[in-house]
This record gives sequence, C-alpha cells and structure tokens, in this order.
Amino acid sequence: MTDQNQQPNDSDDEVKQTKSEHATRQTDDRQKRAQFEQEEQEYLARVKQSMIDDDLFEPITHEDMRGIIKEARKNHQSRSSGDGSQKPRFVLPRRYRLFAIVLALFMVIQAVALLATTFSIPVVDFLITSHELSNDPVIKEDKEAIVIVDTGTGRGTGFVVARDGYIITNAHVVDQETTVTIGLHDQSLLTGEVIEAMPAVDLALIKVDQTFDVVLPLSETVPTLDTPVHFIGNPLRFNRIANAGTFIEREGRSSLDTPVYYLDAPVYRGNSGSPVINENGAVEGIVYATRDDRTYGKVGLVIPASVAADVFQAYLSPDQQE
Repeated sequence: MTDQNQQPNDSDDEVKQTKSEHATRQTDDRQKRAQFEQEEQEYLARVKQSMIDDDLFEPITHEDMRGIIKEARKNHQSRSSGDGSQKPRFVLPRRYRLFAIVLALFMVIQAVALLATTFSIPVVDFLITSHELSNDPVIKEDKEAIVIVDTGTGRGTGFVVARDGYIITNAHVVDQETTVTIGLHDQSLLTGEVIEAMPAVDLALIKVDQTFDVVLPLSETVPTLDTPVHFIGNPLRFNRIANAGTFIEREGRSSLDTPVYYLDAPVYRGNSGSPVINENGAVEGIVYATRDDRTYGKVGLVIPASVAADVFQAYLSPDQQE
C-alpha cells in the first residue's frame, strides 16, 4: 500500500520539474532574442551611419539594410571558409613601374656581364688547358698541396710547404686576419692560424693542425727565364686550376721590397698565392698580382720563392719539406 501511494507523488514532482525547466528555457530564449534584436539594431545604425555620404545621401530602408548586411556576412563567411575566392591583387602604382622595369633590366645586364667575364673565351681556354695538364700524374699530385684560403670577405690560393702543416700565401690574401678557413683538396675545412704576415714582400705563413703527405718545397734559386713552368690556383671561384706559363722578365721596379718576375700566363683574380712550379717539382715563385705591360700585355707578377724561404726559414724545417 505504501509503494502505491508514493508513485503518484513522484510523477507529480517530475511534471512540475519539467514545466519549470521549460519555462526557464522560454525565458532564456526571450532574453537572448531581445538581446540579439537590440545588438542588430545598434549594428544597423552604425552601418547606416557609415554609409551616409553628405553629397549623395539616399535614405536606406530597414529591409535594404538587412539585405546589405546579409550579403556582407555571406561574403565574409565565403572568404573565411577558403572557397578559392581570389584576394585583391596588389597593383604597383604607375609611377613606380618604370623604376621597376629599369631595375630589372639592370640586374639582367649585370648577370650577363658576370657570365661574360666568367666564361669568356680566354677563361674557357684555360679550363681546357687545366684539364689537359691534370692528366699529368705529377701535376695531379701537386694539386693535393693546393688549398683555398678564405677570410670570409675574400679568398685566394695557398700551398702546403711543410708536412707539419705550414702553408704559404700572400699577405693581402689573409688581409690582417689572425685566423682563416683553409679548404683542402678532399673538401675538408680547417682553421688556419696566421703565424706571420709580411706586407713588405706580400707573403704570409699559416699553420694548421694537420699532417700532409704532399708538399711543394721552395726553390732557393731565382726563377729561370724562358723555361716552361706550371702554376695551380683558385681563379674566378674555380678550384685547383692548373695552367702553363713562362718567366719572361725580371722586373726591378716594384711596390714590394723585392724584385718580381713577369709570368706569361693566364692569371686571374683568385690566383693570388698560387705556386709557380718548375719541372723539378720545386716552387720558383708565388703569384701576387697582374700588370698590363706595354711590351708583353697582361702578365702575372711573381715573388721569387727564395724570398719566402728566407723570411720563413725559422719555421720551416728542411726535413718537413721533403
């Protein structure tokens, strides 16, 4: 009996709770609708005000505004959903177009000029010559002693002169740096310490923590005129390019504190520090510059290797140069 009397009471409570929740939802819905209508009216007022033009005022009805807002919202949703609609393109103002065209033409001309400089007929010739000379086993081995000297702002050529890691190049190549990056023939990189730099004779000595199997010893005699020689360097961003030449004259007038020699050979930027090697495998000179001579045309300027042997003798042990 007790259970039967309680059942109707439980049902009444559930009905009351349901009615209460329904009434609460209706109240919330009315409040939200009223708030939405108020916000919409405020938004319509702001949009309408922003569309008023003092000179071309035309009344806009409430329904017109609804249509405008609906269309604007639709466009906004379409852009947000990434439906592939195109974004407004940036158009360069006409007054800047001529400048842009001139700048583009200038860049094209510069690129063509660089290619013409790098791949001119003489340059192609020295690349062909280098390939032919590299078939010589002696020259091929000499290339292993040639290094790239890179300061970060420029680069030149150096060569290993002693097995315990001494390298010779020009003083202007190291450019007052105390350390430089050395690139070896196997493409490995080392940090080189500039031991001595002597601008008066444009020579520098670098030390790396490496032992070498192939070295290029210095000749203690002056270069021999009219005798074929070869030299190896890193001209025009090429690496270890071999070329042939001949010493043609001793030049007494020089900006250095030593006589220099003319080398009849294709010498280019990047050849600074290149060793000039005789038929016996000894370095007779170090390339440091070029000159346009009235008699011979463009020639390479070479410092005698005997000068390097003299100024660096305190560091170079004879047994390390063999």
